[in-house]
Amino acid sequence: MKEFITGMAMLLLLSVFLVQFTSNQIIHEKLLFAQKDIEEALQTVKRDGCFTPENKAELLEKLKKDIRPADEAAIIIRGSDIPVRRGERIEYSVTIPIDNIVAANRFLGISDSENRADKEYKGYVTSEWTG
Repeated sequence: MKEFITGMAMLLLLSVFLVQFTSNQIIHEKLLFAQKDIEEALQTVKRDGCFTPENKAELLEKLKKDIRPADEAAIIIRGSDIPVRRGERIEYSVTIPIDNIVAANRFLGISDSENRADKEYKGYVTSEWTG
């Protein structure tokens, strides 16, 4: 009986690693979707010469659909909203929340508020707007 209890405890403990691997794959996939959405939005931003309210709203809806964050208000999109001429820089910053980083957080004693992080994509693109 002692061996059975020890075996079950080890199985439970080792299953944490399996669940974490699966969680990492899901997070990685969400980040790839977010990166794809941002890259697509940046092509439109380059053509328009700035982040228009329509560009921001469209990107926000795509990110909400692909990432499905617990707190949708935590998605922050910043960028120049004043059109710049061809060859000038358009700076941007997109911050998205990553939830459930540790899959077995309650088992390991990690609270839900501590089990999240923010991923920031920032940089610049060159405008193609000729105005």
